[in-house]
Amino acid sequence: MRALPDHKNIVKLREVYEGENTYYLVMDISEGKSLYDEIKSHQEKPFTPKEILQIIKDLSEGIACCAS
Repeated sequence: MRALPDHKNIVKLREVYEGENTYYLVMDISEGKSLYDEIKSHQEKPFTPKEILQIIKDLSEGIACCAS
């Protein structure tokens, strides 16, 4: 597994342990809401186009960092 550069949109994976029927991932703590929670909180009030663009930008930057 190759090391990824530090990036604000990527949570660091520190260790992986294998149990009998499970894998355990040790990751850094991430501050703020998850994307899932953020989407759920907007069920009554949809995201604005500006908010959607920011989410897409943040996701794209994290993916691009992993791909390079």
